[in-house]
Amino acid sequence: MEEYFRISRNPANISLTPGPQGPAGTDGSQGPQGKVGAAGADADCVACADVANGAVDLACLVMGENIPTNYADTQAAATVIVNTLLISTNICETDCDIGAEIDALINAKMNP
Repeated sequence: MEEYFRISRNPANISLTPGPQGPAGTDGSQGPQGKVGAAGADADCVACADVANGAVDLACLVMGENIPTNYADTQAAATVIVNTLLISTNICETDCDIGAEIDALINAKMNP
């Protein structure tokens, strides 16, 4: 904050004294709200494999009428589903590679 000083002169010296504080400015409007953060440490942990299994199983059920004939179609459906599942999960494993988990499960289901 800037302070303004009045200068008063007298024969002995020059002294500086603070002047009065100016009026407060107007407050601006509130900015936009930020994104919702990740679940806190108290949220229940979900295993990486459980999320991957749920995504692949759901993909197979959803596509049951139209069984995918290739790996890419199944992988794409599972990825969309897992992205949706991850919105509300708290995976506590530090080395979770959800993509690798899904790939392994798709391979196991399509190539028994």
